[in-house]
Order: sequence, then structure tokens, then C-alpha cells
Amino acid sequence: MSRDADWGQRAGAYSVSAAHRSGESLAVLAEFASGRHYRWAVDVGTGVGFTAFAVAPYCDLVLATDSAPGMLEEARREAARRKVGNVGLAVAVAEALPFAPGSLPLVTCRTAAHHFRDLEAAVREWYRALEPGGTLLLADTVTPEDPETARWMNDVELRRDPTHVYDLRPSEWLALLERHGFQVASTALTDSWVARTGVAPEEAAKLRKDFLEAPAPIRGAFAIRQEQGQLRFRWDCLVVRAEKW
Repeated sequence: MSRDADWGQRAGAYSVSAAHRSGESLAVLAEFASGRHYRWAVDVGTGVGFTAFAVAPYCDLVLATDSAPGMLEEARREAARRKVGNVGLAVAVAEALPFAPGSLPLVTCRTAAHHFRDLEAAVREWYRALEPGGTLLLADTVTPEDPETARWMNDVELRRDPTHVYDLRPSEWLALLERHGFQVASTALTDSWVARTGVAPEEAAKLRKDFLEAPAPIRGAFAIRQEQGQLRFRWDCLVVRAEKW
């Protein structure tokens, strides 16, 4: 099965995922967008469209893009349920956006970049497509700065979700954006993690055991604990507003 077909099968689960529908990172990203009005915007890796819907009040038009047609079909249904009239849908690959250079006032991307096979190419595309003075609003899961802790988290993410590629550290994200010409204007850290990708029961049991038996520094970094039989822990998300000048 292709990655895009796999994503299409997961669309229903993502449509009810609390972390995607209403996570703190979504509220912060929408707040970052609210400072001005945009002629139009492109949401990259939109999934089922929650980020596109969140910024739609600040735009004349939002084009929600994703490489998985199944995700876009779910986004179409969600837009109809919400009665959102200014969000369009298009199939597009993050690493090769079908937009002219300097044509976009706003690009958004939330909880998708850690799935991109070529993140450098995606960042170059954001910068290329944005107009001078344009805005990038980015949110993505990040690891702690400690290399060993970062490796542990990426291993867990990959076991939980085979489409996972890599979570960067916050410092790596900021350096990557600045290396490609962006000026970082605002940042925020939020936290959340919700099981949403249909991990097989046997793998879920192994993951739970690895969380609870992780070394003390790991347990401390992610606030891993058990409350009333439920596994709880902290997973950080970096939200960035960056400008192209």
C-alpha cells in the first residue's frame, strides 16, 4: 500500500482526533494568523482540513492541499459540516508546490512536517512560493534538545506510526528556517499527544511498557506517569510565525 493510500484509510481517525481538531497548537497558530487579513493562503499537508478552517476567518480564500486524496475527501465532508465556504481543496505534494514564485501571502503547515520525506525541499518551497512580506505559520511536534532523549522519542514515534520520518529539536527548526531565508517573528511551545494512528494492540502494549520502564531522564523529560490506569505524558509542539523578507 502506498503512503498516500495509507493516509486515506486513516482520514476518519484524524477527523475525530482531539489533538488535530482542537489542540493547543491550533489555537496558537490561529492567534498568530489573526493579526492581519490575507487575500489567500495555502495550507500544506492539511490532512482533514482543521488548520485551513482555523485560518479561514482571516483569509478571502484558503486552499487546503494534501498528497492523499482520501484525506481531502474527509476535509470536504468536514467543510460541509462546518459550512465553511472559503476553503478549496487540491492534491499537492509538499516538496513540489504547484504555485508561482512569490505568489502566496500566507502558507500554513501544522502537525505534518515530521511526515515529509524531504523537509529541506518543503521549506525551500514555502519560501519560494511566499510573496515578499509573506507569512509562514508552522506547528510541528518537536523533541527535547538532549540527543539521547530525542532519539528515544523518534523511535517511539516511528513504532507508533510508520509514516513518521523525523521530529526535529526546536533549535533545529529555527536554524532550518533561518538557513532558508525566513525571519522568525514569534514562537510558542505547546504540549499534547493522542493515540490516533491505529497501533496494533501488541505494539501498543510494548510501547506502554517502554514508556513506563524508560530511564528516569526520559520519564522526567516527557512527564511520563500512570493515573487511574491511564498512561499520561507530555509531547511538545513548536508553533512558529516566520516572515519572508
